[in-house]
Amino acid sequence: MKSTYTLGSAGIGQAPEGSGVYTIFSRKRWVYVGESDNVRRSLFDHLNGSPRSLNGHGPLTFTFELAAASDRTARWQALVTDLKPACQETTPGAGATA
Repeated sequence: MKSTYTLGSAGIGQAPEGSGVYTIFSRKRWVYVGESDNVRRSLFDHLNGSPRSLNGHGPLTFTFELAAASDRTARWQALVTDLKPACQETTPGAGATA
């Protein structure tokens, strides 16, 4: 995960419509790690229906990496373990919680 993008319509437009993992973060902390069969759609879902738990972290940024469906869960778990995001569920795809 090298490039970063603002969590907004223009930034999300740069995300792939493919399988992968993504992180959402602020200047101060990792906020959320997600995995999806369509990274762009999942990021738009966060933008349009952002759970309250993502609010209050200031301007948010994201990054992503493509991953085969068979590898996504393991990569998601590794990122959650390493980054310890502030608003993280314990199973992939469950949605952000407080």
